[in-house]
Amino acid sequence: MRKMKAAVVDEYLHHLFVHGNESHNFALFSGMAFPSFISYYSDAQVLLLLEHGYADASFDMHTQFEYIEQTEIRDFVRSLQDQKTRLCLLDIVEEKRLLQLSPQEQAELLYVAHKKETFRSPFYHVLKNRFVFLSDEQDRVSKVYFREYDDMMKLIVHVCNQFAVQRSRNSLFFRRRVQQVVPELPMEEFQKFEDILEDGTLLSLAKMDDGTYRLELREVQDPSFPDEIMEDIESYLSQPTLGVIAFIARPKLEESQ
Repeated sequence: MRKMKAAVVDEYLHHLFVHGNESHNFALFSGMAFPSFISYYSDAQVLLLLEHGYADASFDMHTQFEYIEQTEIRDFVRSLQDQKTRLCLLDIVEEKRLLQLSPQEQAELLYVAHKKETFRSPFYHVLKNRFVFLSDEQDRVSKVYFREYDDMMKLIVHVCNQFAVQRSRNSLFFRRRVQQVVPELPMEEFQKFEDILEDGTLLSLAKMDDGTYRLELREVQDPSFPDEIMEDIESYLSQPTLGVIAFIARPKLEESQ
């Protein structure tokens, strides 16, 4: 019987470092750019901008904070391509809720923007915010507070699927009509590795030479400097994996224009 040759990595599409902290409902990331992040929260109505470099934000007189509405988010994301800046922002359900923020709550938000940490939960009943996003000027490290910690896992799966699906679409661009197979990272398999994310883990999205995709997980022994991890990718890739998750193939009929 002829032995089938095992598929090997053809290329790595993306690397993402994750260091979760469930007890404080936040995670540190390297490789999590804001455009990928906000695409998961595509239903966000208003973004409250506590630290940013966007020139066209609206101004709230009560809090003296700046904000943008959903229709402006795309322009805001585009502006980040031309101007690298530190970010501190959160989602709110509507701008008029800012009128209900107490001086104490406003001071707490300013503390988060300045210190990049909290002294109590950064989630407010009046704002109904689901996240607080912070990143450095070079966009090398981001810190995200989640109202629901499970959103961290869903966010990672969403980002991985984005990269894999985009690569699949590019390879099918010139076909008139195809039974496209959309790669999808199974959430139930990824959830089995949730505990190891607390220790600091490198996630590597790989395209195999047979056209399939997989996610490789590797330990990061010293996660104290997440901004330096991407500079040493080759050494991490030489280490054994903690686990490998194969993407499933989800059929989807598509027609090109």
